[in-house]
Amino acid sequence: MKKKVLFLLYENETGHTLNVAKNLNYLFEPIFFSCDTLNNYSHVNPQVSLLKEFNFSEYKFLSIKKELKILHTINFKKKVNIDFDFLKTFEKNYLSEKIMQVILKDFSFNQIYNPRDYNYFPEDKQILFKTVEIFLKKIETLIKKNDFEFIYSGGKSNFIRNIFLQLAIKKNISFYGPSYRFGVTFLDNYSKKNLVQNLNNLNIKKNSNNLEKYRKNLFHNNKKNIKQSYNLTIFFSHLFFYLLKYLNYFKDLRHYYHMRVNKKKKNYFFIK
Repeated sequence: MKKKVLFLLYENETGHTLNVAKNLNYLFEPIFFSCDTLNNYSHVNPQVSLLKEFNFSEYKFLSIKKELKILHTINFKKKVNIDFDFLKTFEKNYLSEKIMQVILKDFSFNQIYNPRDYNYFPEDKQILFKTVEIFLKKIETLIKKNDFEFIYSGGKSNFIRNIFLQLAIKKNISFYGPSYRFGVTFLDNYSKKNLVQNLNNLNIKKNSNNLEKYRKNLFHNNKKNIKQSYNLTIFFSHLFFYLLKYLNYFKDLRHYYHMRVNKKKKNYFFIK
C-alpha cells in the first residue's frame, strides 16, 4: 500500500505542483487540496480540468468551495457564534505558531499589508474568524483521517498552506517546496530548517559557478537598434492594442461577476 502525500494546489502554481505529483505518482498516493479562494469562487474550479489532463481524476480532491458557500449563508449583520474554544484547541494541538501569526501572512486576510488590488477581506472580524474556524475544521478532518508521508506546495503565501506548514513543524512532517537563490531553483524542506539562517551561513564559494553564470546572464548586453522613428503605422498599432486591452478589461468585469458564489449577497473576496 502506497504512503499518502498531500499536494496543496494554489492559483498559477497548480501546474508545477501537478508535475511534481506526476513524477512521484509511482511511489506515493497523492491527495490534492485546492486551497485558494480565486479558483474556488469560479463556477467550475479550473484545477479540476488540470487534474484530468494529468490523469489524476481517480484520486481524492478536496477544495474550500463548499466552505465559501457556507460563509455566504451566514448573516453577519447579527452577532455570529464563533467557536473560539475550537480555535484554541486546534492551535495547541496542531500549530507551532499562533493562529493570528498565520493570518497575518495571508494577503487575503491581512488588511495591513496587502499588495494586491483585487483581493480584499472586510474589516468585520466576525467574518475573518468564522472563515478561519470553518477552514480549520475541514483541515482537522483531513489530518485525522490521513497519515501523510510529506506535504508538497509551490509556495507559502496562503493561510491554509501556512497552517499545514505549522502543522508539519509541530508534527515533524516534511513540507517541501521550491526556493530560488542566485538564479538557481532549490528544493527546500521548509519545516526542517531555518531558511534565513541557512542563507546567512551559506558558503558562497560552493556556488561560485552558479553565481558567475547568473551574473553573466544578468549583465549581458545585447545590441539594440534604438533609432526607430515613431510613425502613423506604429501609432495605430498601439491604439489597436490599447482598445483590445480595455475591451478585455470589461470582459474581465463580467467574468468577475460570474465568479461570485452567491450573486445576491455581498462578496467577501475579489472586490476591486
